[in-house]
Amino acid sequence: MQTLMSLLSKKYKYHLRYSQAVQVISDHWRVLVNELADQIQPVNIYKNQLVVECKNPMWLSEIDYFSQNILD
Repeated sequence: MQTLMSLLSKKYKYHLRYSQAVQVISDHWRVLVNELADQIQPVNIYKNQLVVECKNPMWLSEIDYFSQNILD
């Protein structure tokens, strides 16, 4: 009998890899973005870009401003 993960990994190999990457980013998020972690959270990776959600739309401009720092 095969595990659910082994069955899913055959068809959704790339999706599982991205979800694991998001989990690793989430685990280290506070270290990566410091105080911005209270306002923004990683959600997904779509077309090799990290998708984040924010509690308040004004944080979008902050994310744009600090995007290079976040990427570094």
